[in-house]
Amino acid sequence: KKQRMPDPSPPPLDLTAHWNNRYSTIDSTRSGHIDLPASYNAWLYRRKQDEIRRAVTKVGASLKGGRLLEIAAGSGAWMAFWESQGVSGYLGVDLSERAVEGLRTSFPHHKFLQRDLNDLHIGEAVGTGYDFVSAIDVLYHVVDDHQFGKVLADLSSVLKPGGLLLIHD
Repeated sequence: KKQRMPDPSPPPLDLTAHWNNRYSTIDSTRSGHIDLPASYNAWLYRRKQDEIRRAVTKVGASLKGGRLLEIAAGSGAWMAFWESQGVSGYLGVDLSERAVEGLRTSFPHHKFLQRDLNDLHIGEAVGTGYDFVSAIDVLYHVVDDHQFGKVLADLSSVLKPGGLLLIHD
């Protein structure tokens, strides 16, 4: 009798459940590399913010007064940065319902929407005419090359002419 070998591939990951679990509490320890010290994450976020600021300045743009769509708003780790840069219109999107609920409580003066990055036609849900769309530490979760191109095109479709897609992964 032949013995059946176990399937070596891992079971599919339910990303919504994963992120809802991770964002069961909304605080700075839920973003970044949660297995590394908070001091490292704080340093890493400062470096990422420096890079976004430098890139925006390099192309002669400014976040001040701009409309921003933040993809994967998570715990709101970028909120202080966006506010310090003078973003005037903000909408945050996240896969996790728990993250969105927490963000609405923590930042009631902003709007948040639960949505999967892979669900295309984002403009139907969020509108268009954004000066900036940020996708920071999220696009590497789109593991299918064909879908990756579709997601980039979809995010770009909500930008106004000359708008910037801010990506950091």
